[in-house]
Parts: sequence; structure tokens; C-alpha cells
Amino acid sequence: RKSGGYIWVQISGVPITDAGGNVVGSFGIITDITERKQAEAALRRAQEELERRVGERTEALLQANEKLQQEINERIQAEEERQKFISLVENSNDVILMASLEGQLLYLNRAGRKLFGWFTEADVQARRLVECHPERVREYVETTVLPTLAQKGVWEGELPLWNRRTEAEIPALLNGFLIRHPHTNEVLALALICRDITERKRAEEALRRAKDELELRVQERTAELSQANRVLRQEILDRERAEAQLQESEEKYRLLFNSAHDAIFVYHPEGEGPFSRFVEVNDVACQKLGYSREELLNLSPAGISLRHHQEDLQEQLKRLLQEKHLLYEDVLLTREGREIPVEISAHLFHFKGQPMVMAIARDIAARKRAEERIREQAALLDKARDAIMVCDLTDHLIYWNKSAERLYGWKVEEAIGNNMFSLLFKGDAEAFLTARRAVLQKGEWQGELRQVTKAGREIIVESRCTLVHDDEGEARSILIVNTDITERKMIEAQFLRAQRMESIGSLAGGIAHDLNNVLAPILTAVQILQVRLTDEKSRRILQTIESNVTRGAEMVRQILTFARGVEGERVALQIDRLIGDLERMLRETFPRTIEIHSHFGENLWTVSGDATQLHQVLLNLCVNARDAMPRGGRLTLMAENVYLDEQFARTHLDAQVGPYVLISVHDTGVGIPSDIIDKIFEPFFTTKTPDKGTGLGLSTVLAIVKSHGGFVNVSSQVGVGTVFEVYLPASSADTVPEVSLPDVDLLSGQGETILIIDDEPAILEITRETLETYGYHVLVARNGKEALTLFAHHKQAVKAVITDMIMPVMDGASTIKALREINPEVKIIAASGYMEDSRVSELIGDGANAFLQKPYTAERVLTLLHQLLRGT
Repeated sequence: RKSGGYIWVQISGVPITDAGGNVVGSFGIITDITERKQAEAALRRAQEELERRVGERTEALLQANEKLQQEINERIQAEEERQKFISLVENSNDVILMASLEGQLLYLNRAGRKLFGWFTEADVQARRLVECHPERVREYVETTVLPTLAQKGVWEGELPLWNRRTEAEIPALLNGFLIRHPHTNEVLALALICRDITERKRAEEALRRAKDELELRVQERTAELSQANRVLRQEILDRERAEAQLQESEEKYRLLFNSAHDAIFVYHPEGEGPFSRFVEVNDVACQKLGYSREELLNLSPAGISLRHHQEDLQEQLKRLLQEKHLLYEDVLLTREGREIPVEISAHLFHFKGQPMVMAIARDIAARKRAEERIREQAALLDKARDAIMVCDLTDHLIYWNKSAERLYGWKVEEAIGNNMFSLLFKGDAEAFLTARRAVLQKGEWQGELRQVTKAGREIIVESRCTLVHDDEGEARSILIVNTDITERKMIEAQFLRAQRMESIGSLAGGIAHDLNNVLAPILTAVQILQVRLTDEKSRRILQTIESNVTRGAEMVRQILTFARGVEGERVALQIDRLIGDLERMLRETFPRTIEIHSHFGENLWTVSGDATQLHQVLLNLCVNARDAMPRGGRLTLMAENVYLDEQFARTHLDAQVGPYVLISVHDTGVGIPSDIIDKIFEPFFTTKTPDKGTGLGLSTVLAIVKSHGGFVNVSSQVGVGTVFEVYLPASSADTVPEVSLPDVDLLSGQGETILIIDDEPAILEITRETLETYGYHVLVARNGKEALTLFAHHKQAVKAVITDMIMPVMDGASTIKALREINPEVKIIAASGYMEDSRVSELIGDGANAFLQKPYTAERVLTLLHQLLRGT
């Protein structure tokens, strides 16, 4: 003792093993037997006294001994009955406890002591019932559970238990009831039977075997009684006290056994095994099956089971003897022939050295109906087109429908049980965690996620997540519905890029119009001055001016090409001839460090196009390839026939189903970084220095290809190279005509009067100077209104009108209409620095005889006037 004194104790212990049978610890009981030892000493002293008096009281002792032996046999029988119920309760895998009506613990069985970590009787009796639960539900136990139990006599439901050693919550199903005196019906205590739901659901661990150490105590007590048969009066008093305690304990344990919510059966596993008669059943078993207790004790497990044949029952019993615990489902047959599906928790324990089986059967008919509904719902979910999955709160998958199999490639048996993040996400942890956090906080989340399939293909899904709760309102799982939107996102990206290019094109067109108005008078004036100034110095200066103005006009033309597309003369072209001509030119002009190769498919289809424009497309791409290989490399030109199907057309905005000629330009250059590859077709975007590029090359390529009904794809890898793919619709023409451009001579007028209308003074002045130099009489007007007044006075003299289309007061279209009303026969030339090709066709159909693109040269305007006035 703490005080330094000594006491006698009795120690008994059993090993604790894991699921594999390995000893991982021990469990022992220490019993204070000091009083027994003192009693033995007293017995020895009494024996000496009795031996002295043996002669005097022999006859009386013999009579008393006979009576005592009868009492001992009765006590032994009562003790055996008591120990049977104690063994049932102590060896139950469920937590069984008793408490006072005030909530003070009175008894806790072995499973409870182990779960809560209270190993001594003092530990148990010092605790209150609410301490078996975590703090968050203790108020609920105090205010709801205990009052309900006191009023109604029973309470059943789910509540978490609390393990003070691990500080972990264990979900449990509780069955509470009041223990009453069998004669007076007075409430003696309240009892709870708690079943660990986690173990029931997972069924992964076997219950630990309970050692019946009380058997030894009974044997020792029996031996003591046999030896103390001569200690009459003292032993009789001890037996009377033991009898009162035994009767009270037996009544409590029998009440506890019969008050359980589940049916309980006890039988011997040896001998006839599953065909052995029951040795004990509780009241619930009799009520469930419709038998009296005597009738049910005459039956065996095999006599009430429908699920198994004799061989199955024998195999099941063999497993139970090996594993000590077995959890399985069965179907029991009632006396009336009704079938009851049950979940049976069978435990093996020993009583008086003999193995016994306690089978606790729980009615699961409601659960079976719920499972059937779930299976029906799952069959419906498998028909859904969206991928539907369910994961628990640790992100492990517990449901996976057929559409999820098709989308991700993982079979249901491969997906179930795996972590969803490691299975479907590839490094995109932030998006996954954000979505998960939102679901747990708000109950739902919707958005887009990037995921990966079993084959490693990245996809984009529109995900809708919902938090699922149980009947108690506790979060249990997350329902996820994913729709594959990968193709839609690709098309959206292409559409947004097309919109951006269209906006930039509109802006570029406006700029081109203004630039053409600036360049037009300069270019025309230079050509006039070249006629008037013939000295060498002036010629060099004028040639420099003309060269730079022409270069500027070419840049404007490229802008216009991008802004409104191009419509040249279209003829059937053979792409291999076009590439062959280009290849010969490239070999002569590109550095020798660049290898040039070409490959053509057999029987290439023709395309309908403008040879000059398509030549410009290929040349721009090749020049870019050359600039990407400053240290040399390999340039490959390829052409082949391809047929685009509906799948390809859905993922490429400009593609149509049908035959195409695919032209590929491959280089082994530095490559294009991924952050700028979406910008390369925008006008003026360039990575070159100002003296090496204007940023109009690829925008011109795109405009020309689109005007031919085609589209361009590009792929690149930094350090490896770039591939441009030009898709042109195949033509049905069989012949390829030769294309030639006629030469035009500078032609003079014969004094005809020409009316020039333009809001730019410089254009008016230089055009008038040009026409007057070459034999025309010129009238000028700054807008449509002024022109109509002037034309009305000279309508007989004016032979032709050159009018700008974009002017203040009255625009070109209105002016042309008004001129036609005054003189339907006058020749009209519409001029503009920016106008869409469809609008030009409308103008010519609505009154204009010809169109003049600004900036125009003296040669062009003189030739066009000559053709209109002379009819050539």
C-alpha cells in the first residue's frame, strides 16, 4: 500500500493479440484477497478449537454438515447461474453499462472499460454517464436523452462515444432502458447497450477474445466452501450475505439480457455444432420468432436459418472457432413462416472450460429495403450522360457510374476506394482544395476544373458538387456531377481569338483609309515631278521618295488585306507547282546553312485561288522560318490531300467537313513561347527588331487564307521548332490555266472634262495636276453637295467623275446616285482607301463604272480613264 503496508492479492491475465494472432499486450485483473487470507487464518484457529470440541459436538456437526452441504449445493447452482449471466455481459463485444438515475456510473463491462480507458472499479464509479461522450453532445445527453429515458423507459439512437486515451470519437448505436425490480417494479438503475457502428460497417477487425477468469474464482470459492464445512456459524452468515448479493446480481443480469434490443442466442459449438440446441435465448428472440422460451430452447441454429446448407453452417462454425468472432448476414424463419433478414454478430467465449457461442441477431429488413432503393437509383445514375461520383469526407471514392468510366477510363472496381485527388488531378491542387473548401463551408460548389484521364489526357469539366447529410444532419459524403466541356472550351478559345482579330481588323481598316489619303497625293506628285525634273540629282531624290512611298503603300495594302480579306482573280491552281517555283527561289536566296526539302502527296487536288496571294502566304511563312534559324537548320515544305470529318470540324471554328489540301511549313528553329503564340497573327505584333519586320506578315497570311475559305493552325516547341499548317478547300476544277499579267502603257487624254470629288485638298491638287499634264480638263469639288452644283452647270461637258466614297456633308454613294439622276450616261469612278470587296461590288452594280484603290498611281488613273472613255 501507499502507507507501506502489505496486502494479499490474486493476479490473473490474458494476452491481447492483433488480427494476425500476434501478441501485442496483455490484460490483467488484480483482486484484493487480504480478507480471504485473514479468514483462512481464522479458519485455522477455529479448526484447532473445533478439534478440541470434536468429541463433544460430533453428532451435531454431522447433522449440521448434511444441512450445510445441501445449502452449499444450492449456492453453487445459484453461483453458476449468476456467473453464466456475468459471462454473457462481460464477454459481450458491445459496451454495456449501468448508471444511477442521477447519471452516476454503477457498472461498466469489459468492452466499455477498454473503450473508455477506465480499468478499475473506482475509475468507473467515479465517472458520470455523460463522460462517455465527447463534450459537444454532453448537453444533449443531459437535456434530451436522460429525460426521455426517465419518462418513456427506453431510448434508441446514434451518439458518438469518446476514447479518452486517443481522444477519438467513435460512432455508436445506443439502446437505453430502465432496470426495474421484478416484484415492486421500482426503478433501480438505467442501462445502455452501445454498439460500435464503425466495426459493424467495416467488419474488418475481429473482436478480441474474452478470457473467462471468473471460472477460476468459482473453483477457488467452491474449494474454500468444501474445506470450511466445519466452520458452521461464521460460514452460514457469509453464505446468507452472498445469497442476497447473488440474487440481486442475477436479477440485474437477467434483466439486462432480456432487455436488449436484439435477439440473443447461446449454444455449444462442439458436438453437433450448428445442430446443437440453444442453451439460452432472450425475450427479444422469442418475440421476434414467435416461440415460447421452452420451444425455442428445443431448436438449434440450423433449425431457424434459411440462408445456409449444412455444409455452409459447418464451414461458418469452423471459421468462428478460428477467428473467435464472425459478422455475417442470415435469414431467420419465424414460427409462422415469415422470413426476417438479420445481421448476426457471433462471439466465441468459454464457460467452465467449455466453448460457448453467443449470437446477437439484429433485424436489418429496413436496411435491406434502403439498399434495394439505392441499387435502383444507382442503375438510373448509370444511364446518365454526365460522370457522377460520390466520395467520403476523406476524398475516397465510394460511387462511380458508367459515364465516369467512359470519361476517365477507370473501371468502377479500379476507382472505388481510391483517393479522388490522386486519381483525377495532376498537380492542380489549388483548384481542388478551393472547390472542396467551398463545398464543406457552403454545402455546394459549381465551376470548371482541369482533370486528367487514365490515359493521361487532360480534360476540362464543368463540375457541380453537393454536400450530402444523413438523417441526423451530419455531413457524410460529397456528390459530384462532372460534364466534359473540353471541346466547347477549345471552340470558345478559337471564337474569342477570331473576335479579337475582327476588332483589330476594323481598327486597322480605319487607319489604312487615313494613310492612303496621305500617300495618294505624294505618289502621284512624284510621278509628275519625274517627268518635269530630269537632272540626275532630282531623279535620285524622286526615286528615293517613290521607293519609300511605295513601301508605305505596300504596308497599307497588307493592313487592308488583313482588315477586309482579299478577293483577287481565282483560278484552279496546282499547289505542288506553286511550292516548286517558291523552292527554286528560296534555294537561290536563303543561306546555305538552311537545308530546304519538299514532299508532296500523290494526285494532289487543285485549289481555287489567286496565285500571287498564295505565293505571298508561303513566302511570308518561309521568311519567318528563315529568321527563326539564324544558325541554320532544316526547312521542309509539304502538301497532301486530307478529308476533314465532323469531329475535326467541331473542334476548329473555321473548318468545314470536306476535302482540303494541307500545306505544312516545318522549321527546326528556336520555337515560339506558349505565352505569345496566341498573339502572333495580330497586326504589328512582332518579336523582331524594327528594321527586320513590321508585324504584318502573319496577319496578311491569315487574311489571305481566310479569303480563300481556309484556316491556319500552328504548333511550336521552344528549342525544337515550329509547324504552320495551311488548310485550303480543294477545288473541283480539272484544268489549271496559265496566269499572265498584261502590260499597261501610260495613256493621255484628248481634252475631256473630268470632275474630281475629294475632301482631301492634297489629293484634289495632285490628281488635277496629273490629269491636266496628260491632256485632260479638270473640275474639282470638296464634297458631294459642291460637286452636284458644279456638275449641274457642266453636265454636258463632264465626261467622267472620280469621287471619294468617305466624305463629309454627302458621302460617295449618295453623290453617285444623284449624279446618275442628272446624267445617266456619265462615267463614274469610285475611289477609296478602305472598302470591303462586297461593298465595291454593290457600288459597281448601283452606279459606279469602276473602282480605284487609294493610293493610286498616275499610270493607274490614266489607264482606267482611257478604258472607260475609249471603251477598251
